[in-house]
Amino acid sequence: MNQDILDRVTECQASLIDALDSQDVDAIEKSTGDLAAMLDEISSLRPFPPKTDDNARLDYAIRQSNAASMRVNYLSSWTRQRIDRLAELRGGNLAGKH
Repeated sequence: MNQDILDRVTECQASLIDALDSQDVDAIEKSTGDLAAMLDEISSLRPFPPKTDDNARLDYAIRQSNAASMRVNYLSSWTRQRIDRLAELRGGNLAGKH
């Protein structure tokens, strides 16, 4: 795999992680779109998956994906808890409906 591609993927992932950490909706949308476009570009390469001799960079890219995934899961859970709490305050009960 071209080192430039790996670098661009990890840059997209870092931007997404920063956006998730700052809870900046506009930046999350932009970073998500940028990462999706980058992954589309990679998936169009032949052969797929492309070969790489730089296992350290590939491992880093995979760890970045896991880091972003954990943040998305955390923010999803946090948002769900807030929605449930707001429903309780309003007298409703959304528990178990998600």
